[in-house]
Amino acid sequence: MNLVRPRKTWSVPFLPASSNEQRSVRGLRVKGLRIGALVLMLSAFSSVPMTTSVRAGLTVVEITPPLTQELSGYGVERRPESVHDSLFARILLLRTDDVSLAIIASDLHRLQLPGLIDRIGADLGIKDTILTGSHSHSAPTLDPTNSGTIWAKDVENKIFRGVVEAEKNLFRAEIAASRGLLAAGHNVRIVKDTGTVEERWMNPNEEGTAPIDPTVTVLRISEEGGGKLRAVLVNYSCQPAILGPDSHVISADYPGALVQFVQAELGSDVVCLFTTGASAQVYPFRSRLLGRRALVEIGKMGQRLGGEVVRLVRSPSTAGADVEMKVFRKPISFTNENGSNSFDLVVSTVLINKSIALVAVPADLFVEFQLDLSARSPIPTTFMISNAYSSGPLCAGLIPTIAAAVEGGFGSDSDSVSGHENWSSLGAVWKHVQPYVPSGYVYAKAKNGGLVANATIPARARFSFQWTPVTEGLRIVISLENLGPTTLHDVAARLCIIAYDAAEIADASLTRTLIHTDNGFRALSQLDPEIDKNVYAIRGGPEIRPPQFGNHRSVSRSIATCGLIMVQSPNRRHVIGIGFSSVQMIYTNTTNRCFHADPCLGDVAPGERKRVDGQLYLMNASPAACLEQFTKEFAGRRSRGKR
Repeated sequence: MNLVRPRKTWSVPFLPASSNEQRSVRGLRVKGLRIGALVLMLSAFSSVPMTTSVRAGLTVVEITPPLTQELSGYGVERRPESVHDSLFARILLLRTDDVSLAIIASDLHRLQLPGLIDRIGADLGIKDTILTGSHSHSAPTLDPTNSGTIWAKDVENKIFRGVVEAEKNLFRAEIAASRGLLAAGHNVRIVKDTGTVEERWMNPNEEGTAPIDPTVTVLRISEEGGGKLRAVLVNYSCQPAILGPDSHVISADYPGALVQFVQAELGSDVVCLFTTGASAQVYPFRSRLLGRRALVEIGKMGQRLGGEVVRLVRSPSTAGADVEMKVFRKPISFTNENGSNSFDLVVSTVLINKSIALVAVPADLFVEFQLDLSARSPIPTTFMISNAYSSGPLCAGLIPTIAAAVEGGFGSDSDSVSGHENWSSLGAVWKHVQPYVPSGYVYAKAKNGGLVANATIPARARFSFQWTPVTEGLRIVISLENLGPTTLHDVAARLCIIAYDAAEIADASLTRTLIHTDNGFRALSQLDPEIDKNVYAIRGGPEIRPPQFGNHRSVSRSIATCGLIMVQSPNRRHVIGIGFSSVQMIYTNTTNRCFHADPCLGDVAPGERKRVDGQLYLMNASPAACLEQFTKEFAGRRSRGKR
């Protein structure tokens, strides 16, 4: 039986060589993911002593399936009728004196073969293996459900032999990272003013949506001493789903066109590994297409992304002669809301030179998790690889945020699994409890249609975060009860409002980001010419001390009259704002595309429970109207406590 179809090459645009020629993933879905645990892990990893000097090996093997293998994606059973372009697995082997890692980046929808990982470890002595699928919606999945097929066994043997070949051809290597930007996709979830969610799969005018992550991350693997470029690993957060559910063609989608473009520019012997970042709801501007139109669009996107990759590769950067590397694994347990089902996920983190962190998660994650992790990680270049399997019984399906699960629409499911043990999407980072991993978060829908997240740290604290939909935004109540024997001082939360990604709100120059002062409304650009260099105190509020905001910021001489920060739309018709009855400080971070009015509980005595109230405002009104409503609801109120 001929299991490998002849490879068809493409040129840009992405076309056949001859003119003759959700349920998106089955599996449990989870309502949330705790990024704080990963941030704590990365903080600890950055101080771990590591080995030096790395050797690298590279191999590429073809794994194109026969036409008997069904295509994955879109939740539709599809039997392929032809092969447009061959599928490959690209192998990067890294070895130091005490670390051995094989990264296998495939063009499959998902690649999960526990037996292959065990075989590589037992026969070749490679301690860690990460299997990734690009999540192409025009390729099959290879996992335990079909691992007994002839094709699956052939793929496993090819990959194993490829790792052996990489082992035989190790070279002393240098690794460097570069990051660029490319907006080539959009968020398909459109939350309407009514609170309902609309799914928009086509965005031909390339209108801005949020959130997305336009970051293009490139790792370059070169021969030691500034020698020949041997490989590039690309990470980008957009689903390979230009070919639609009615397509019956095997294809790597746009990552295949990307690889071809990169090799045409940098050399056919340069191995280009593609990995997909967290992007479950981020699709190409023109997706779900059919026929020639789809193939042309794939070629265009591959060229756009490839152009940015090539630019980054050719840009100056520093690569050390010695490469330090460490690999960590962390098992995460999940259970559904009624306890009838549970499963484990193993997250692998690869730390390189204390400056690059690759976080491999065996699930299809919403993009918010990657944005949050990247913003809060102490490692300069931190990125996620979704659908990346390293051990454990299975890959999870799609993981939405808590908010998306409540809103409904794409990514939500009545069978969702609540975040448990070490994971949740709670957005607040509590100053005094951050060093402790919580014993668990429990989520419940409130009677008023909102959502409550509760967590307890035994003998330390119990805190609650409640969101409630209101006419013009989201009412927020944060409370903390001190369960310990000593007073908790200066307790505050970091509530990050990531809104500058939206074209309707974007304000990189801070000319429309406003606070209210004794001189009326003032844009932050008027108060302080250096963007993101200052924090603003609130009259009558707590004293701001340097450990609370870092050494790179100063306390502005300008003082806000209340704990409210707003951003006005360019047409002056809309306002988005956040404010609390008690606020520690106000500030922005345009790099993370966010603004803050961080709620403050102050000192909490043993046995005392305190709460602070606030609101996220989404108003078709002026800043004055927003301030008036905030003043009416929260002026004069501080954090309230009781025993």
